[in-house]
Amino acid sequence: MSAAVFLVIMALLSILPLPCLAHPPSNVVVSYNGENQTLKVTLTHQVSTPASHYIYKIAIDRNGKEILKREYKGQPSSSTFSYNYPLNASPGDLIK
Repeated sequence: MSAAVFLVIMALLSILPLPCLAHPPSNVVVSYNGENQTLKVTLTHQVSTPASHYIYKIAIDRNGKEILKREYKGQPSSSTFSYNYPLNASPGDLIK
């Protein structure tokens, strides 16, 4: 293979979209502690490399309005882990 053909192939590979191997968590458990006013989000996201394959963003809505968004650059475990967020909620609030 000539150098020119090789360079053309490399240029095409660098601009073509490559498939992403992302997947959502297999389980999400959300619990609220009214005494501490804390929302606990427990995620199960099985990966072999938590520093490079991770849950990127968690967004929390209260009554249809986004009130919290956290973006991450890794996950603390290769399987199940939890994040705690301060959240002032009232009876009847819809948290998603």
